Amino acid sequence: MPPCDMTLALQSRHAVLERPSTPRLTDVTFLAAIWCVNRQWQAVIPDLDAHVTALTETLVIERAREALALALLDAPVQPRTRTLEDIPAFTRRHVPDAARLIRVTPAPVNPLSLELQRVIQASGLSTGELARRLNTGHWVILRMLDPFYWKHSLATLRELADALNLTVQVRLVRADE
Repeated sequence: MPPCDMTLALQSRHAVLERPSTPRLTDVTFLAAIWCVNRQWQAVIPDLDAHVTALTETLVIERAREALALALLDAPVQPRTRTLEDIPAFTRRHVPDAARLIRVTPAPVNPLSLELQRVIQASGLSTGELARRLNTGHWVILRMLDPFYWKHSLATLRELADALNLTVQVRLVRADE
């Protein structure tokens, strides 16, 4: 059975606000340098001028993947840096000689979170006002807008849609369509 891709439409009483699934970015890889100094892991993706930190190697790699995904959503670029020597001098001087070079792919981005960002922005409501209307905490709305959060419940989506005078429609379509 072919894989499915989800498209979400939040429908107002007057128009359908539909956004197709996000483009697939997982085939592209970027060079990153990672290292640990004083029990603090760091990573740099030179092509994006992205620098992330975390307490573990696993977390710094995941944060680098997330930074890469967000950067590519804003402005898609192709990888240019292939070796340590390709790293611009300004960036290179901040990378220790002991840094390890790895290839990173963008983290998967949840198209539902992106659609929620779009409809909330279009509504003109602040996330605080929306949280008040839903009788929930501000952090709940922010979590739903996180492009790396994948645990949205249909019940919460319905409540959110009601607060925005929208309805929820979910369609599953073949990934190759």
